[in-house]
Amino acid sequence: MNSTTLSIVAVGLLIGGVILYTRPSASTSAVQNTVAVAATNNVTTENVPTQRDAPIDVGTATAAKTAPDNAAAPKPKQQVVEIMAKGGYTPKISEAKAGMPTVLRMKTQSTYDCTSSVNITSLNIRKILPPDGATDIALPPQKPGSSLTILCGMGMYNSVINFN
Repeated sequence: MNSTTLSIVAVGLLIGGVILYTRPSASTSAVQNTVAVAATNNVTTENVPTQRDAPIDVGTATAAKTAPDNAAAPKPKQQVVEIMAKGGYTPKISEAKAGMPTVLRMKTQSTYDCTSSVNITSLNIRKILPPDGATDIALPPQKPGSSLTILCGMGMYNSVINFN
């Protein structure tokens, strides 16, 4: 990389602009190799526990409002998008269903670089991740065709979630 490119990136960061710059590195390649399974299928669906509706006054309830006590309320589902943060974000692009509650699960393993600071500017979300473990970030349902960009604290590394 030449010094002109580095100067432009440094000036852009100092001014406060967000410059999306990514470069492959040895640590990024290692993370991509160890998280190959997550890169191919990093979105899962799980049931969300919900509270039952308030008790119904049987004296004033109509037949349509009453339900047997053993009937369980349907549980809404949410999707979980898992992204590894260490020397960049893996996978770089994730696909998720639109219109569904989403949990962004950021995983770290000895992460002490700028990727431990997660910014989703379109939703005004900023989180500092622990060096090891998983951090869940609740995302509201998104419109079809939209995407969310996840940036590191310095704006150098990114990952995108496309909602279809």
